[in-house]
Amino acid sequence: MKLYCYAFLKKNMKTNFKIYKVRCGINEVISTEKKILWRNKIRELWGIEEDTVVMVFSGYRMPWQNIDTIIETFKNYDKKIDKIYFAFFCNIDEEFKNKIKCAFPDGNYYLKFLKFEEYFEYLSACDLGFLVRDYNITNKVAFPNKFSDYLNAGLMIAMNKAVPEPFRLLEENNIPYINIEENLNNNLEQIKERHKNLLTYYGISESLCTNELLYSKQIRSLI
Repeated sequence: MKLYCYAFLKKNMKTNFKIYKVRCGINEVISTEKKILWRNKIRELWGIEEDTVVMVFSGYRMPWQNIDTIIETFKNYDKKIDKIYFAFFCNIDEEFKNKIKCAFPDGNYYLKFLKFEEYFEYLSACDLGFLVRDYNITNKVAFPNKFSDYLNAGLMIAMNKAVPEPFRLLEENNIPYINIEENLNNNLEQIKERHKNLLTYYGISESLCTNELLYSKQIRSLI
């Protein structure tokens, strides 16, 4: 983005031109204790066991959120993992209900348009948050707030590499993630590993949230 902007500036303007980067981040870091409390509460509501893998899409079903790609990915995982559940936190209509019912005939899914005050409770009950974008110039410089929300809720991120900055943060901080463009079988072991070491994963995700995504920390570094 910096290079793109520079191309439109006159030579004498470039010296004084400043760029401040503030990611779409979080206001506060959710504690491990809260995440565990919410995880148990919502899973009990759903009637699923602790070792059930829950994959989630959260958004507004806009074309650029690629929900159809995510549904197809969910269906592939549905064939590979015995105890699996799918959450769709988005706008719901009859057409969408029927679409999901056909995609998951076993009924192992949950549909709900969440209120603000229950958003993180439900997210914390999940394991993998899916974020799929198109390869274009907008996403090359974007930082989706959904990435920060998923990570703050303790989820493992499952995405493609259309949005480079979040991927860079994950790799530089050694945070395990799922690249949905890789062979599905390669990802199953990582999913199992997070389940076995959930508290460890919460710890490293909270560290990244604190150091890189917290608004107070980001703003303070600009002053």
